[in-house]
Amino acid sequence: MEKRLLRILMEVVEDTGLGQVFYELDVADPEKGLQDFRIPDLLAILRNSAAQLREAYVAGGPDFVLEIHSPDDETYEKIPWYAVQGVRELLVIDRDTQALTLFRASGGQLREVAASPGVVECETVPLRFEQMGLWW
Repeated sequence: MEKRLLRILMEVVEDTGLGQVFYELDVADPEKGLQDFRIPDLLAILRNSAAQLREAYVAGGPDFVLEIHSPDDETYEKIPWYAVQGVRELLVIDRDTQALTLFRASGGQLREVAASPGVVECETVPLRFEQMGLWW
């Protein structure tokens, strides 16, 4: 699943010149560096982003983060931390059910704005996701 999503994000973001896409790159608090970090499955840093690409990590919140939630992982515990770092949009995909939940920055928090069933449309990257069984 990650591989297919990475390919799609690279086509939409990198191939069109919107920014850069990364797989499992550390996202760190700009002041604490790698003493306070999380590792999303995929992320995109768009042109003119507030996030800064450093040698081994991203300082501050990427514009778009994609997390694939699996049993017993910490996806939902990361959301408040991502909000503090300035992530603009977060898409959570349930590994087993493929359910989609989109969160968007609002008032210093990442708030749920859309959930499947149905179409989930991102604002930061020009993508629409639809829960369709195992694949999109």
